[in-house]
Amino acid sequence: MTWLLVTLNMIGKMFNAAAYAAIYMFAAELFPTVIRNGGMGVSSVMARVGGILSDYVILLVRILLFASFEKFQSITQSFNRNK
Repeated sequence: MTWLLVTLNMIGKMFNAAAYAAIYMFAAELFPTVIRNGGMGVSSVMARVGGILSDYVILLVRILLFASFEKFQSITQSFNRNK
């Protein structure tokens, strides 16, 4: 069963790399020739920053989700004390 997971993982990585290459080539055609290098540079930097920040966004969502549970718990406890 491990071979199936490895095979599917490699196929997924292949499609991911192909999609990235296609998007990179398509994005280059969106910019006018005069600003193409600058536009692609800014796009690449933003892609890298997004990749770096994605781990922290996941952690932030977990923290905010936990904080929302705490708020809900405190609200329900305050209603139960009034009875």
